[in-house]
Amino acid sequence: MDRDLEKQYSEQWEESSEFFYKNKDYSWMCKQLEKYDVVLEIGCGTGYSTLALVEDGHKVVVIENNDFCLEKTKQLLKMNGYKYGQIDDDFSNTDVILLKEDICQKGLDERLLKFKIKVLACWNVGSYWSQD
Repeated sequence: MDRDLEKQYSEQWEESSEFFYKNKDYSWMCKQLEKYDVVLEIGCGTGYSTLALVEDGHKVVVIENNDFCLEKTKQLLKMNGYKYGQIDDDFSNTDVILLKEDICQKGLDERLLKFKIKVLACWNVGSYWSQD
């Protein structure tokens, strides 16, 4: 994927996801997941959905393949006092595990087993687009 398109996607998605966050749309959706401690989030966008999940008391494992989205998510979590880690970490000292992965990555399912995930969230399926 073209890095310029990834960056453009992250900048445009940030506006939409911030709106959903401020409008409490993510909070409403989080309430549907109340009984689950750990949520697997497919695509964190720029982090507002992830922020809503941790604010609602969930631990989150994120799979995101866009470096720009991951950086924005890290900044947002840190700015709000939440800690993030990577696949080798656990939830003893982190709120969110951030994975730069493709959901179809071979062996990903095996590496996720230790988190005992019972529910998956994929809020708005974003996509990269072609300039052609």
